[in-house]
Amino acid sequence: MESLDYRHHPIHTNNTLARADDSGETYTIIIAHMDPNSSGTFRGNWISTVGHECGTMCFRWVAPEVDDAVLPHPTIEEVPF
Repeated sequence: MESLDYRHHPIHTNNTLARADDSGETYTIIIAHMDPNSSGTFRGNWISTVGHECGTMCFRWVAPEVDDAVLPHPTIEEVPF
């Protein structure tokens, strides 16, 4: 797995950086070449592809205080942008 340039590009998020959706219970992560929030309207937490066409993604929970069954389970939806 290649580590992208985290100093100059938004290539990760965490519980401090991520902004919850309006419900306050879910988080939308958008992986795109361009910032979907550049118009000023928040659409989701952006992770840049840094020009890559494909790659891998890893979700992890460090020292969770709940059972595995209660942890969030990410879902994916591909949408045109």
